Amino acid sequence: MQIFLTISGFLYGGKLISDDIAFYKRKLKQILVPYYITIVVVLLIQLSFLDTQLSFETIIKVFSCNATLQGGEHLWFVPTILMCYFFTPFFQKCFKSNESIYQVLLCLAILTVIAFELFIPYFNSAWIVCYLLGYVFGYQSNHKMIVEKKIFCCSLIMIAVCTNAAQVYLKYIARVGFGLRYRSMFQLFCDYAHTFLGVAIFIILRKLFGVVVDKKVFSRFLGIIRISDKYSYEWYLVHQFFILGPMSLMNLTDYLLTNIAAIVLVVCFTSYILKITVNYIEKISERVFLL
Repeated sequence: MQIFLTISGFLYGGKLISDDIAFYKRKLKQILVPYYITIVVVLLIQLSFLDTQLSFETIIKVFSCNATLQGGEHLWFVPTILMCYFFTPFFQKCFKSNESIYQVLLCLAILTVIAFELFIPYFNSAWIVCYLLGYVFGYQSNHKMIVEKKIFCCSLIMIAVCTNAAQVYLKYIARVGFGLRYRSMFQLFCDYAHTFLGVAIFIILRKLFGVVVDKKVFSRFLGIIRISDKYSYEWYLVHQFFILGPMSLMNLTDYLLTNIAAIVLVVCFTSYILKITVNYIEKISERVFLL
């Protein structure tokens, strides 16, 4: 998910947002409509057929993107990406100032850590910073900042190597036992190590993809890429419910490959139905508001 956050930041770092309100409306509709449809259907199934125990408070939190359902722990990403999109117009205004891009990045990163670690603890500051780093990379690419981009990329790759090497050593080789006082600090360090690793992997893969992959070869797979991109969010929303939790199909039969094949088919089908439902609701809402 760190790579996906980096990609999202990279794409908006290269775009101009001219209307903040229109941007927020579009993103809220794009993210929340499929999310709520998924949540409503899963809740009905779990409460009606699977005898899942859920408190009213939990259900309210799920609808307010402040908690997740069993099997839907991956949906932490929904409020996180919404928060990233919420700050995107602000990022754009900051980087358009006359200050150095690195000064702006440092100030924004520090403010993000302070705000989300001290005042909004539900969110992980590392994932917001991950989006911010992707945004800076996209901004540099869009504005042809070649020298700055090289320095930025090399620095991030070096930081990723050092932080992840330190994490592996402390956690798996030295097996350092952190007490309650330092455990949360070490976990935060690990989260930022994953952030830098995700950004570094994206940078390396993007460079390799541009050098190795021929444009003619790429064009042959463009149709498949467009289809996968079209249904990627819906796929993400539903996939884990059929892998973990009370709706899991992993024990459908005694054969693992058969179960995996069934999960893939069910996920493809449900994500397709979800996409159709979202499109239908959007058309109905457009007609209602026009009337």
